Amino acid sequence: MNRRQFLSLSSTSLLVGCTHAESLLIADEEFIIGAWNACDRELEQVRVKDARNPEKWWFSQLGQPPRPIRPDTKFPLRPSFGGDRRSGRIPDAVTVQWREMPPPGAKPYTGELKGPFLITGIRSRIPADILRMAREPLHALSVEFSAGVEPIKFDWMLRRFSEGGRGGSKEIAFGGDSFK
Repeated sequence: MNRRQFLSLSSTSLLVGCTHAESLLIADEEFIIGAWNACDRELEQVRVKDARNPEKWWFSQLGQPPRPIRPDTKFPLRPSFGGDRRSGRIPDAVTVQWREMPPPGAKPYTGELKGPFLITGIRSRIPADILRMAREPLHALSVEFSAGVEPIKFDWMLRRFSEGGRGGSKEIAFGGDSFK
């Protein structure tokens, strides 16, 4: 192998290595992906899936009651339907789907399937400093999607957990479609 071939192969290997090195150099983000029922009827089989790998479920709930309504607040309360806490990279695209409740007397999970609805640009809708903080110890980013009505809403909330697990968590920042 002559010197020119060696340099060409070396620089190609370096460039390929750099594209993969980004994932090694950037710390994992701590996050929780969930969904909430945004309608006034019960839903079942609410799912949030990775759009690139539909076999990977970020969140799945067999049943969700209707949202509780409080007339004295601008934003209706919603039950927390967060999924498992995970480490890695928050996905840039997910699909959201649910099933309407079947008529009385029908078999469960046979109601009309709604979706999957593709939600893209998730990472670009979260400020860079929030994504950076989600990589810091004791921080986690909740990413949630609505179900039951279209269009699907996307919200996020950064939480900081106390050391030792006592005292719970504190909301640091939030944003998304429900807060515009």
